[in-house]
Amino acid sequence: MDYVDRWRIKIWGHAEFVEDDPALLKALSDPVYKAQPERALVFTVDAWDRNCPQRIQPRFTEVEMAPVVAKL
Repeated sequence: MDYVDRWRIKIWGHAEFVEDDPALLKALSDPVYKAQPERALVFTVDAWDRNCPQRIQPRFTEVEMAPVVAKL
């Protein structure tokens, strides 16, 4: 979700947990980090699309709003 530019990506697909693929788990591990992954969540993307901004409400941080509020 990108509130500043008012667009988002919709993703359609499937997800599955993989626990019995040592090669995949090794590829996902970080040699610097001591813990080892026990399973992976693998996403298969079937389709994606960028939404139009019509229904996405702009959002602003407190810092961005401070000058506006100060004028009030």
